Amino acid sequence: MTMTKTVLVGLCLGLILCGCRSAGPFPAPTLSATHPLAMSEVLGGSWALDSSTIRMRHTVLLELGWRKLPMVGLLELDRTARTIRLVAVNDLGIKLFDLTVTVDGYQTNYLFPELATYAGLGETVAASVRKIFLDPLPRDDDRLTITADQYQTRRSLGDAELTFTFGGERPDLLGKELRGGAQGWVVRYHDYRDLPAGRLPGGVVLEDHTAGYRLTLWLEKANLIDG
Repeated sequence: MTMTKTVLVGLCLGLILCGCRSAGPFPAPTLSATHPLAMSEVLGGSWALDSSTIRMRHTVLLELGWRKLPMVGLLELDRTARTIRLVAVNDLGIKLFDLTVTVDGYQTNYLFPELATYAGLGETVAASVRKIFLDPLPRDDDRLTITADQYQTRRSLGDAELTFTFGGERPDLLGKELRGGAQGWVVRYHDYRDLPAGRLPGGVVLEDHTAGYRLTLWLEKANLIDG
């Protein structure tokens, strides 16, 4: 069997079997009574605003309409330079793509030729991991609202509104959402874990209502990278 046929068989098996792990099987967040915290206290413990570099391994499911593409994602997040290096492999360990993602763009270092049939795959993946890990992030000058069990920070982006939701004792970043204008998407962070690499979400679901896709991540491993 040729390399191309081997990869295609792996992809087809993935498309058949990916239903075994449906998107969103994460427990609801445990919320607690809020306190009159300042913005710096709400944001202070968030993994998203740390300055270290972290490597993560995720099981990934990308759903584009009726198409479902499972993979393993190996991601290096440099939170100082604000860049991401993402390599994805299939269940056979064969590389599917290699991307470098920045705040305002991305570079395709490698794309398995057969995946060119997924129109805009690189752009979709880059935009997704950017929203989840890189940008946008909450800021000190956002508007803070405190409810009985959540903290929400907001700011306007043109004719749209960007909202970040925090909850729990920490509090943890539970979600971010953009509504209005020409875009509409939401990211939910689930199942927080205290790991040597820090307190990180064990599951993430991004739904882009405008582009019509969903990306689900299950965290398998995370390590800090010494500077």
